[in-house]
This record gives sequence, C-alpha cells and structure tokens, in this order.
Amino acid sequence: ALGSHEEAACQLRRNCEEQAARIAASEQDKASRHVFLDIAVGECEFASAFAYSIALQLRSRGERRSTDVAQPPSQRPVFASGSFLLPSDSMLHEDELLLSAYVHVGDPTSPEGPAVPRLLGEAALPLAELQIADGSASSRRSVRTVAFLRKTAGDGGGKELNV
Repeated sequence: ALGSHEEAACQLRRNCEEQAARIAASEQDKASRHVFLDIAVGECEFASAFAYSIALQLRSRGERRSTDVAQPPSQRPVFASGSFLLPSDSMLHEDELLLSAYVHVGDPTSPEGPAVPRLLGEAALPLAELQIADGSASSRRSVRTVAFLRKTAGDGGGKELNV
C-alpha cells in the first residue's frame, strides 16, 4: 500500500513540474511578443512663437503621453521630455500613432492664471512599415514628417486646415 502512495506522489510531482514548465513557457512566449515603439519628438516648426506641447498615443491603446511645454516660446520648440517608449504587441504594424499639437496661451478671463492648452491640430501616422521579422528584436528605423490638421466648424460642414 505504501508503494502505491509513493507512486501516486511521484506522478503528482511530475504532473506539477510539467504544468509549471508549460506555464513558464507560456509566460516567456507572451513576453517575447511584447514590443515597444521608441518615439522621439524633435525638429518641430510652427508658424508663430508660442509655448507648444505634443501629445501622442497608439490608437489601439488608450495611454496618452505628452511632451513638456516647451519654454521659452518659439517657432521651433525644443522639448526636454520628447522621448517615449510606448508598449504595444506584435501587431504594431496594424496600428496608428495619433499625435496632437497644443498651443499654451493665457486665459483671457484670468490674465494672471496659468497658460491653458488649446488643441492646435491632429495627425494620424500609420505604422504599416514597422514590421518586425520573426526572431528579430527590432524593425528598421523610420523618420517621419507629420503635418497637423485642424478641423474647423462652419457652414457646409467645416474644413480642414494645415497647421
């Protein structure tokens, strides 16, 4: 009777070890499919000298990140916090990067108050070219120029303006 208990205990231990190995392999597989989009915002140019910021997020994920408000006001703002790592998955090439430009201006109702961000324009950047080959750790580097559009309301349904 003791032998059958020992055999059952050995079998149970083997089953537990096999299950733990399957769980570890599954977790490792999930981690290997997790990717990051490394973004640097730089060399921006606007029509007028104001304090600007840029917000960005992946369409598939709600987490929104933003640069600092560039100081001093400039047509060519430099952002101290202009680099981001956005988490994604292996389907990154099916996603879009959404960007929003904000101008920070004083509130006319409160001249002594802090500057208020106002949406200047938006852009959507398809990420189709960022395909990661099987077994690779990264895609090739891509540098893109983005033009922001501002949608205005008005007669005839409004229009889009380049910012």
